[in-house]
Amino acid sequence: MENFDWIVVGAGIAGSALGYELVRVGFRVLLLDRATAPNNATRQSYGGIAYWAGTNDLTRSLCAEGINIHRQLSDELEADTEFREIDLLLTIGPDDDLNTIINNHQIFTQKPELLSPEAACALEPQLNSAGFQAALRFNHGHVNAIAPPMPIKNSSKTSAAFIKSLKCSRF
Repeated sequence: MENFDWIVVGAGIAGSALGYELVRVGFRVLLLDRATAPNNATRQSYGGIAYWAGTNDLTRSLCAEGINIHRQLSDELEADTEFREIDLLLTIGPDDDLNTIINNHQIFTQKPELLSPEAACALEPQLNSAGFQAALRFNHGHVNAIAPPMPIKNSSKTSAAFIKSLKCSRF
């Protein structure tokens, strides 16, 4: 029988992140989930990593640490996490108060770039330039939220400590 230091229930982003951090500091971890591709909140998300959105010292630090981890995670895990950096466009409706919206976004770590409808449509051709007065552009992270959880299971660097994802009928 194998022994583990920690048992983490749930292989979504929170459980996977907890398991990853425990393995990094040397613990043997058993990750349990109902299915190898669970239908959980992580799989229902769009996979965005809003590392620009820190608003105080703590959240700025967490955002910076998170994006730095994601930028090197595929190499560390020897598996493709499907991380990519993309432009996030937030359109501003024709009747919205442009100055108020711009001012509301000044609290974030990264200040948005204000784009004209034409510039926004150059980045995202499916937009209807008549439907908005401007757009805000942020650098944004993205992972495939419907990919199987935790590519860490396949990593030769960590597989001895983080190897199990069991299909369970009930917890």
